[in-house]
Amino acid sequence: MPGQTPVLYHGVPCYSFRQLDEQAGAVKGHAFRAFKRRLGELIEGVDYFYLPAEQERDFIKDLHRRGVIYRSSRNVVLLTESGVKKVF
Repeated sequence: MPGQTPVLYHGVPCYSFRQLDEQAGAVKGHAFRAFKRRLGELIEGVDYFYLPAEQERDFIKDLHRRGVIYRSSRNVVLLTESGVKKVF
C-alpha cells in the first residue's frame, strides 16, 4: 500500500484502520465500516488479525505511542495486504 509503512505483526505486514482511513483521505470509521461489510469473506489469521487488549497490551501500547492507531482504540484489528485487497 503506497504511502503507508506497514505494521509488522508476527512478521506479517499489516495496516491499521487509522492508516487505511488516512491513505484514503477519509474520516475515522471509513475503513472499519468497510471491514465490517466484508467480514464474512475474510479469514482471521490470513486477511486480518484481532488483537485483544488483555493479550496484546504492550504491542497495542506501542502502536498508540507511534500514532498508528486511534487514541480511543482498545482492541485492535490489523488488516494484512490480502485483507486490504478484499475490503477495498
